[in-house]
Amino acid sequence: MTALLAARDLRWQPAGAKAPIVDGVSLAISPGEFVGILGGSGCGKTSLSRMLAGLRRPDAGTLAWKGAAGSPPRGAVSFVFQDPFTSLNPRKPLWWSLTEAAALAAPLTAAARRSLADELLVQVGLPPDHATRFPHQLSGGQRQRIAIGRALATQPELLILDEPTSALDLSVQARILNLLLSLQASRNIAMVMVSHDIAVIRHMAHRVLVMDAGRIVESGEPTALLAAPRSTAGARLVANFLSADI
Repeated sequence: MTALLAARDLRWQPAGAKAPIVDGVSLAISPGEFVGILGGSGCGKTSLSRMLAGLRRPDAGTLAWKGAAGSPPRGAVSFVFQDPFTSLNPRKPLWWSLTEAAALAAPLTAAARRSLADELLVQVGLPPDHATRFPHQLSGGQRQRIAIGRALATQPELLILDEPTSALDLSVQARILNLLLSLQASRNIAMVMVSHDIAVIRHMAHRVLVMDAGRIVESGEPTALLAAPRSTAGARLVANFLSADI
């Protein structure tokens, strides 16, 4: 099967840094696959996710979309940020934020944007009357649903999520994760989730990649990999998770 998105030897080292943040990473994501990227703080997972989404240009390396060299077409990949409050325009009603990316990808009338916003709200489990609200009027979980809805507006084939539930309490976190699984099943959309949380990745992912010092140090099926990690970084993550769970 041809990979949906493939990366080869991605590298990025910001000015002044002593070592690369992303150091020669290669990976492939299949259509409909859920991939978890697991690692500690500063391992490079967020920087890698932004390169995959086209939000950060690598210093070296290549991307291929469905076998063709180059970045994905506009709207094919969407990104959900860790903090939805800072990524939503506080001065615009939610219908505007939900449909901004779709309107940039293709011209839409105001009526079409409102109709699309209503559809997206229903898909992420919010009532259509939220369309006229503003971000500060919502809870953290509701704002994250809006961020997910906005990411779905262009009908992407790949959704990349950077720690999408880390700022939420456990009950809200569970609802957001179940929403993502439901959306993936109904849309057959590929997803990449960046996290430091082993429990989340084990619950969500078909395959997990463990990052350390800018590199992927092991990969595999989550339950098997986390039961018997082969890398030092993987063993450290499991040990930290087990000690926190005691």
